[in-house]
Amino acid sequence: MFWDARRRSLEAQAIEPIKALEEMRGNTYSEDRAVPTVVARLNEHAEYRRLFEQAFGSGTATPDALAMALAAFERSLTASHAPFDRYMRGDERAMTASQLRGLRRFERIGCINCHRGPMFSDFKVHVLGVPDSPRLTATDAGTGTYAFRTAPLRNLRFTAPYMHTGIFASLEEVLGFYDDVTDRDGEDRNLNVSREQLDPLLRRLRGVDDDDEDLLAFLDALSDDTFDRTIPARVPSGLAVGGSIR
Repeated sequence: MFWDARRRSLEAQAIEPIKALEEMRGNTYSEDRAVPTVVARLNEHAEYRRLFEQAFGSGTATPDALAMALAAFERSLTASHAPFDRYMRGDERAMTASQLRGLRRFERIGCINCHRGPMFSDFKVHVLGVPDSPRLTATDAGTGTYAFRTAPLRNLRFTAPYMHTGIFASLEEVLGFYDDVTDRDGEDRNLNVSREQLDPLLRRLRGVDDDDEDLLAFLDALSDDTFDRTIPARVPSGLAVGGSIR
């Protein structure tokens, strides 16, 4: 889990955003106080205590119970009805001719060397030389060597911006980066990463083109727009329900 693969379960992942300055914590609480503060707030509400009693046998929320509850919800967020999934289940008309050509391109170019399996990720870390976000005050070295976990390719239509820095607004820009970084010059590469540091699998990519309509069509075939968009009318805390679900 996470771009630097620092967590190995949904339960371990689930509470990290609460502690992260950039995601949910802000500057109000220190990192070590963030989760205890959330748990204390949950325990202030009788309805939350009742729900934790119903789920875990105890009417008191704890950090572990909070992590399990969040992870249980995350496991419900499945998307397995993309055109690619339907095609693999035997519906030969689920993918267009362009998408099928794109699938063959995906394999031939070498994308599948890292983007493989049900989630189109080997879940390993690789050095790609992705540029830092201009919003950062310091460079992000990931695991320490500028290696970052392979991103899954599911539901790309709904998950822009792309790469671990969010530096690319479109998939065309992503393909353009791969086209550039596999070139001898690689002017778009992160200047903290030498060409020799790039992952050998990256250097084996051949024929990436940001105008490859078939490849882009295949990537779109990995998106399932039937995911649950339900917005609850209320939450037990009484806070206003917010967010933007497309």
